[in-house]
Amino acid sequence: MSLFLLALLASDCLAEIQQGRRALQDGKPGLAGEVLQAASGKCPGSAEVYDLLGIADDMLGQAADAERAFREAIRLDPRTARPRTNLAVNLLRTGRQAEALRELEAVVALEPANPVANANLAAWYTHNRDFVRALRAFNAIGAERSTAVRQDPKLLLGLTECLLVTGQPKRALTLLPPAAENRPASFRFSLGTLLAGYGLYRDAIGQMELVPAAEADAAVFFNLGLAHSHLRQSDAARECYFAAIDRQPEHVDAYFRIGVDFAENGESAKAIPWLFRARRIAPERADIVFALSEELIASGYFQTATAILDTADLRNPLLRVAQGDCALEQQRVPEAEGHYRGALEIDSSLAPASIGLARALAGGQRQSEALQVLQEVLARDPANVAAHAEAGHLEAGLGNCTGALSHLENAWRLDSSKTAVALDLARCYRRTKQAAHGLHLLLSIRTKPDGDRAWHYELSQLYTALGRAGDAQREAATARELDRANKEGMRFVPPTIYIH
Repeated sequence: MSLFLLALLASDCLAEIQQGRRALQDGKPGLAGEVLQAASGKCPGSAEVYDLLGIADDMLGQAADAERAFREAIRLDPRTARPRTNLAVNLLRTGRQAEALRELEAVVALEPANPVANANLAAWYTHNRDFVRALRAFNAIGAERSTAVRQDPKLLLGLTECLLVTGQPKRALTLLPPAAENRPASFRFSLGTLLAGYGLYRDAIGQMELVPAAEADAAVFFNLGLAHSHLRQSDAARECYFAAIDRQPEHVDAYFRIGVDFAENGESAKAIPWLFRARRIAPERADIVFALSEELIASGYFQTATAILDTADLRNPLLRVAQGDCALEQQRVPEAEGHYRGALEIDSSLAPASIGLARALAGGQRQSEALQVLQEVLARDPANVAAHAEAGHLEAGLGNCTGALSHLENAWRLDSSKTAVALDLARCYRRTKQAAHGLHLLLSIRTKPDGDRAWHYELSQLYTALGRAGDAQREAATARELDRANKEGMRFVPPTIYIH
């Protein structure tokens, strides 16, 4: 064939390639396919013709034809990234992820900063929880500066999670779209729950509060409530839980969380009705039965707690723990120990069972065994607040306030909501000649336990140690008055199991 004829064929192919590309840009894949199919006959060695033909077939929904065209383009020109990229996208659409992944990796080997390949790799790795590789793909395309990534909800959520998982919350927070930016409610909700999952509760609230009221369903309000609960903002949390119940009257977790929040604030009388309601809706839920039983036990309603536990599925070790707590509060120490050991037979690593067992052992004057059990819990979980609190309480009871302080300080640092821990800690400070520290601690929580006799009594002891006799007498008088009122308040007929 003459050079003139070859040049003429190339010119014809170029014209048809341009015509096919224009047709694709105009949204006319049928016309593009006809033109490019003809071009493939004239120029069978043109990778570009087959690549464009694959795009036309893909737009027409002809996935198998598109795949064949892309593979032919790759065969003709294996060093060009675009046909591989298009093939990978085609394979992803047809659910052939493993094959698509290989093609995407091949594209990145050819073009390390290829935006399409890296974006798809980042999405793939994020979905499969391989956050290090996902972040590598995001970084390859400068995702944090990329407008395309910031405007794509899936990619932005993926990038944010990668940064959070890899311990870079400050970088993650720079990605948050401003409040004035119009974003779908589902995106704001997903972003809020993601942030909450990594303990960024204030930022989570900020995102979820941007969901328009007309689009905010029970899930939005419930998760808002959870974030407020984690921040100890009980009033705000309850408002959100109430809103969730308004939208979904049988929202069991909203009732449950209201009860738990009251319980964590030491308000058992308010917690119990909400927990009863949650149990009515979901009687099979062991976490609800456990929480309700614990509040009944703490309030002295042993008969009611026993009746509830007797009808529960005691194959759940937590409910065996509740049985132990009920027995222990009634001074039935051997029975309590048996329940705790039964729970540990079901789950040997269950911390509440071990802590309960330690309390039972201490109640049987076996303090050294109790401390050993608590040390084993803390070896598994150094941040276990309850274990630190119980170990500190035991050490203090044995007169070892110096040993108790490290446990109690850890418990208070990890959770500063427990008045009992604050009292034990203040008492140890006083006994180790650090009464000023103890006074500062108790006064820092003055709004919470104002009606607590033990709080006023310990204040009187601290003031005495500091030589402030007038303040000491005032607090001692308040403690005596609360003691008298508490004794008078005990003259009632305990509720039967029918209080619910």
